[in-house]
Amino acid sequence: MLAPTFPPRLRRALPLAAAFARTAVHENPAVLPAFVPHYAAAGAGAGRLVRCVRSAQADRPENVLPLPKSGDAAGEGAPRRAEVHFSRWA
Repeated sequence: MLAPTFPPRLRRALPLAAAFARTAVHENPAVLPAFVPHYAAAGAGAGRLVRCVRSAQADRPENVLPLPKSGDAAGEGAPRRAEVHFSRWA
């Protein structure tokens, strides 16, 4: 995959914002000077960054990628439904 994607449950704004808030509180404030300039450079205001996130939320790789079959060496016990397969990383 060459672009960011989101698991199915984070493809709407409110769940994504809640996940961001849930994890952001664990970030060290000392890293802010390292990444804020990159976010700012992503566009005037947050427009380009928001468009990128919204575009990534629309991607549905589970609709186009084959899943490992149960019983395959690499896919032993792999879920058959793509939503379950991709959402475990959320």
